[in-house]
Amino acid sequence: VGLGFLLGVAPILTLIPFSVLISLILVFLTRKLTTAEDSAVGILWSVGIALGILFIWLTPGYVPDMQSVLFGSILTITDLDLMIMLGLDVLILGTVFMFYKEFIALMYDEEFMKVRGLPVEVFYTIFFLLLSLSIVVLVQIMGIILVIAFLSIPPATARLLTPSIPYMMILAGIFAFLSGLGGLIAASVFDLPAGAVIILLATTIFLISLSIKTLSR
Repeated sequence: VGLGFLLGVAPILTLIPFSVLISLILVFLTRKLTTAEDSAVGILWSVGIALGILFIWLTPGYVPDMQSVLFGSILTITDLDLMIMLGLDVLILGTVFMFYKEFIALMYDEEFMKVRGLPVEVFYTIFFLLLSLSIVVLVQIMGIILVIAFLSIPPATARLLTPSIPYMMILAGIFAFLSGLGGLIAASVFDLPAGAVIILLATTIFLISLSIKTLSR
């Protein structure tokens, strides 16, 4: 985002290549140099934030308002952003459906994939690329700080209700849609930051689901 401000272009145009680059570095650190994933993510997160602050500092003229970047703002999204986000959505969903079985095997049993002769490293890389593109899609609405929460809470809610991976994916999508739509409407009506309202609504759905599961035991 900071690089986009520095170059004077739409931030999403620099978000995509930078996120892809970070994903490839993450794969290299974790698979080739055997760095722990949480350590690699922490290092790259810190470097990314530091570079963003540096780029924004070097941006000539008026310093951009970073509140919308950190916490999201639906008002900052342009028609170009929407077109790119739609294209990324189609790419992400299409890839997941195309390689669904391979991704399931990757999550649960890499050794099985190796025995079957499947390219584990390739699918591991594709997985992180899709994850980075998902963050690009969400970051302008959710903000950098809240985007990870939105990637985590709907799937956690779905996991409470079903052990089936396909149903879990469907429910997670439904919960994310309801949280996003309801949060955007509430944020518009009450003039609140969209990202924060969406996360609070997603958390509310999680707590309701947790209560239902607890009471049904």
